[in-house]
Amino acid sequence: MARELDRRSTVQDVPGGTVLLRQRSAVDDLIVLVRGRIATLIDFAGTGDLVVETTEESGRAFGWSGLVAPGRATATLRADADSRILRLPIAVVRDGPPRWTAAVCGLVAGALADRTRDLQARWALPASEPVEAPRNA
Repeated sequence: MARELDRRSTVQDVPGGTVLLRQRSAVDDLIVLVRGRIATLIDFAGTGDLVVETTEESGRAFGWSGLVAPGRATATLRADADSRILRLPIAVVRDGPPRWTAAVCGLVAGALADRTRDLQARWALPASEPVEAPRNA
């Protein structure tokens, strides 16, 4: 499985400022950060794109919303520094053998659980306490 996924993926070096995925667009690839920094932006009506998170966490996966209908991006992704990413076509995961999909979905679920825990910990602090940025922000 790993060899086949490796064969189907591409590694790209992208300059800082490159938009990797646009909110509401069709998601064609899972994007994995190899090195660098990626910002997640959400378009709020009347306000424009606001950065809601940045990460330098190697191995962090983006574009998971492409695995389920309607397959649209829930946020915009931008390389905030020169970065290296891995792209894996969504179709390879979605249409491949069931164990591929299960393995990738397991990784995505673990990452989402970690992000949810981090957000819950940040929101649980009283407003008067200073909030430390997560180690990858």
